[in-house]
Parts: sequence; structure tokens; C-alpha cells
Amino acid sequence: MRRARETVVARADLSGNLYRMVARKLPCYETATPDKIWRHFLDATGTQHAGERIVTCALNLRGHHPL
Repeated sequence: MRRARETVVARADLSGNLYRMVARKLPCYETATPDKIWRHFLDATGTQHAGERIVTCALNLRGHHPL
């Protein structure tokens, strides 16, 4: 159980850091929180494909994007 919890914490930390890296490259989002980036860009449906060495995500298109 402890290892599963550690994995969840590590994933949350990694995803937060990835959101910040993306935000730094987007005009008007340089200081955005991970939550705001999630709501504006990633809170969407799609599919995820996991292979042995790579994970790809295909997001469904939206009618409106903030950029």
C-alpha cells in the first residue's frame, strides 16, 4: 500500500512540473497554476495508448481553445 501511495505522489509531482514547463512556453500562461492549465487545455476526453516504451494521448477536438 505504501508503494502505491508513493507512486501516486510521484506522478502528481511529475505532472505538476510538466504543466509548469508547458505554461512557460504559452503566452499569457507563464504564471498559470497547474489547475488552470488543466482546465483550459487538458480537461477533455480522449484516448490513451500505452506501449512498452511510449505512451501517447489523443485528445478529442473542442469547439474552442484558449489560444
